[in-house]
Amino acid sequence: MIKKDKLPKELWISEDNAVKLNNILENKYINCLHEYNAFEIAKDFDGKRSPIGGEDDDIAIEHFACMFVNSGTRVTHITLDPDKKFSKIQEDIFATFSQGNISILDLACGSGGHILSLSTTILELRKSLLLPTLPINIHILAADISPKALEIYEKLLKELTPHLLSYGIIINFDTMIWDACSRSDTNILMNKFFSNTLNIDINEYYVITSAFSGFAGNEDNFSAIKRSLEHISERLSDKYSTFLWIEPSTNKSTKFFNSITSLYQGFVNIFIDLLGLKNEIKNKFSWWEPVKSKVVEAGNVSVKLYKRDNEEF
Repeated sequence: MIKKDKLPKELWISEDNAVKLNNILENKYINCLHEYNAFEIAKDFDGKRSPIGGEDDDIAIEHFACMFVNSGTRVTHITLDPDKKFSKIQEDIFATFSQGNISILDLACGSGGHILSLSTTILELRKSLLLPTLPINIHILAADISPKALEIYEKLLKELTPHLLSYGIIINFDTMIWDACSRSDTNILMNKFFSNTLNIDINEYYVITSAFSGFAGNEDNFSAIKRSLEHISERLSDKYSTFLWIEPSTNKSTKFFNSITSLYQGFVNIFIDLLGLKNEIKNKFSWWEPVKSKVVEAGNVSVKLYKRDNEEF
């Protein structure tokens, strides 16, 4: 647990009680907006709607412009945990991302705001000597239906890699176009996920999903992806693995988390709810919007965390 007055200034604006992306990621994001002619989209976005992304290039770019920072600061918020709402999640993240080999499956990843934020948040905590700087190898397989979103993700991560490496964070990265409604796609995805680290001793398999409820908060849509999520869980059921679900606090996310809870009831003797709750943890927070150079006070986040009970390993 990190005291609020010890939080890095690169990530925390103390006078406003607001989280922010680290400066390097902010700058890369803004540069990328200009490269994709999307700066004005971000500047004009009023926050009254929530683009959910999709297969079309223009939709993916709009989602990147409007939602990247919001998605990223959700992860920064739960990792820093300034309100002491997510202590078990923070402890789990710190334990996972301390050393060794971690294999991450980034589902419905979009342009990668949550993983890029998480990795640069860990960088800042290492830089501030709040976390150990032992080498960690992070193997990422990013999966999304949008080729353009994956293109942006890969571009940003490549540009961040040297900065991460300077603090012992070694990134190995691969992508796959994935239709969450397709069982065959999901089978191929999991085969690729394991084959990418076939000859590596993985300390933990980590599945992370952020803002999936925009699509999967609909009952019919969840039914369409349910078998894929079950398949992923089945393939990881004999491995030390974690599922971190991060969503905005909306009616859709509540429905989505209710469906997730029901899904994991089928794995009751395998995966445990680390928070020990039937419902997700919810929290409001403020975050820094770098395009408009202002604090947004309407941030909110809901989280669930499931972990493979390793007593049977």
